[in-house]
Amino acid sequence: MKILIGIVIMVALAAVVTAVIVGNKSFEGIVVDKPYERGLSWDREQKERTESGLNIEIKNKTFTVGENDLLIQVTDREQKPVPDAILMLTVSRPSSSAYDRTYRFSGGEGGVYSAPVALPLYGHWDLRITIVRNGQNLLFPQKIFVEQ
Repeated sequence: MKILIGIVIMVALAAVVTAVIVGNKSFEGIVVDKPYERGLSWDREQKERTESGLNIEIKNKTFTVGENDLLIQVTDREQKPVPDAILMLTVSRPSSSAYDRTYRFSGGEGGVYSAPVALPLYGHWDLRITIVRNGQNLLFPQKIFVEQ
């Protein structure tokens, strides 16, 4: 019986050590650099978005691995289309910065902007949509899920 308990303890210890080693090798470092300053920045961005009256809506309902045409509609406070803005997009994975890419939108007819976006992996992606209008840069963070 003592031998069996010893074997179980050794296997459990080996599993814990393996998990720690794998975790250390796959972790990129600090989750958020300067968290207090980032929090203040988030508050400021939230206030600027609210004051601008601009809203965005992702028109795509689903995304798949590979090339996707991302469609964004921009409207003002009265839900009227905004055709005269410049939109930029940064796409990233929550778990790694290895797939970060930046795109520029085209169009604007009827307030709908499009950009061809490469999404090489299945799962969650973070979108950072920047709208430049009337000398003001507004950031609209969004999240999407990419299916296989």
